[in-house]
Amino acid sequence: MVAMREEGLIGGVGLSNVSLEQYRAARSRTEVACVQNAYNAAQRSDQPVFDSCAADGGPYVPFFPLGSAFAADNPVLGAPAVRRAAGRLGVTPVQVALAWLLALAPNVLLIPGTSSLAHLEENLTAASTTLDQAVLGELEQVQPASWVSIRLKDGASHPAASLPFQAARTHTGPCIATCSARR
Repeated sequence: MVAMREEGLIGGVGLSNVSLEQYRAARSRTEVACVQNAYNAAQRSDQPVFDSCAADGGPYVPFFPLGSAFAADNPVLGAPAVRRAAGRLGVTPVQVALAWLLALAPNVLLIPGTSSLAHLEENLTAASTTLDQAVLGELEQVQPASWVSIRLKDGASHPAASLPFQAARTHTGPCIATCSARR
């Protein structure tokens, strides 16, 4: 990838679904254009990578910013703290969840998936949604999802720890995986 970038075939080297060690190894070899890992109010296991990107000033793109499309009960949009904050602020839970991510660090780039103009407009409004310290404190208390399963076409389930892209690499059958929740 570094050679391809140097030849001008690609603009930059981006990483996805990497550990802190993998991120640091890549940074020691080349400039990293961005990191895209799963991260949201209920899925913060990637906090060390998130923090490292923020410290380095490298763009961080959280996938599943609104919660996994594979979870039956959305642990982000269904979180009581997210719903209470939305009610208090007169916005939607989607706007609270996205505004929370944007408030965390200036290097956060959001690309929530959508297939409707109304949801696109809702997503864009999150950039102007202001969360006060009380709301931010409540959102810090959102409980991480204890079990999010990824269901493959053949019926096999995998825990969230083996994110869809890992499942796609290790599973021999067809895999249904998207990089952001579709609404």
